[in-house]
Amino acid sequence: ARDGFEVNRLQAYIFSVVEKIYTSNAQCRAFFGSRRNPGHLLGEGETFFLPAFADTLEALAREGEDLFYRGDIAHAVAEACRTGGGLLCASDLAGYQVELRQPLEVHNRDVRLLTNPPPSTGGILIAFALELLKGSGMAAMGFGSAAHLELLARTMDLTNRARVESRLHENDADDHADTMLDPRFLETYRREILGRPTATHGTTHISVIDARGNAAALTASNGEGSGYLVPDTGIMMNNLLGEEDINPHGFHQWPPDTRMCSMMAPTLVVFDDDAVAAMGSGGSNRIRTAILQVLLNLLEFDMGVHDAVESPRIHFENDLLSVEAGFNAADVEAVARQFPRVETWEERNLFFGGVHSVLAHPCGGRFEGAGDPRRGGVAMTV
Repeated sequence: ARDGFEVNRLQAYIFSVVEKIYTSNAQCRAFFGSRRNPGHLLGEGETFFLPAFADTLEALAREGEDLFYRGDIAHAVAEACRTGGGLLCASDLAGYQVELRQPLEVHNRDVRLLTNPPPSTGGILIAFALELLKGSGMAAMGFGSAAHLELLARTMDLTNRARVESRLHENDADDHADTMLDPRFLETYRREILGRPTATHGTTHISVIDARGNAAALTASNGEGSGYLVPDTGIMMNNLLGEEDINPHGFHQWPPDTRMCSMMAPTLVVFDDDAVAAMGSGGSNRIRTAILQVLLNLLEFDMGVHDAVESPRIHFENDLLSVEAGFNAADVEAVARQFPRVETWEERNLFFGGVHSVLAHPCGGRFEGAGDPRRGGVAMTV
């Protein structure tokens, strides 16, 4: 951080997207300002220096987590909230505890799926969609066919609606998660799929498998920048309470002492031959649909990890069908006639998530990996 790094094209794009936030105050302008073009944000090819953040990382390495939760950083955050109208106080940070939870486990298509449990909603929505699609004959439709894309979009639509009807979108998601996988609830939505009714941000992921077959999937999110830097730390606070998918009821509505939900869904898949895969994605609302499509590519279309990740995707939400480049134009045109609003993308785009995935085969210790190019992913075997 102290030596700086050269800003690449993706980073420059991200800077441009959030330009209004970062130019909203003098502190942010100085932090993200261009040395080459004063008065503008950093551009591609410039070097981005973070000396204050480098000092903070060194201090954290020396002093440990207490610096953030109980020390100088905690006091700075609490004081900023006190003077600026925020709600966090020192006791909130000092009292924070990590909770260890049992994964949500479901069995589907002869595999065991282990994913993020409530209060996160992403994992259970992926499991719900997979259950809806059992027995649908998707594999026979062929990947990218009009029938495949329409069924996939209808499933995404019904998953969104089921999320509301099960009340999973509310703050107390733990209390309503069982409804989503209740057989009677599933059967209602499965019938609706078969009837073909008319249709009425800053997250990253790493997947690792070692030589012994131990697998880990880790997703972390900063959301986007809020425009506020904790003084003298180089830390910009995030905007997660401003994300509709996480906080659907808006500002100042979150109940005290309630864990935030999330769409993040780090996922492990254990196959019947003891092969194991690890995957996850960034992409806010698109996390669940991106992971769902990679899973279906592996399980229904028998793709390898590379093809499963690289294949084009769709996303359906709020009556808008978004279609990534790469599908047959005639199939896209046929599907477009079935939906009120369709948006086609001319290239592969980070909008459709970034499902970084690895898979280990038990025979011969063979590994496969794919870093999703939509979000700058890489895969390495060491």
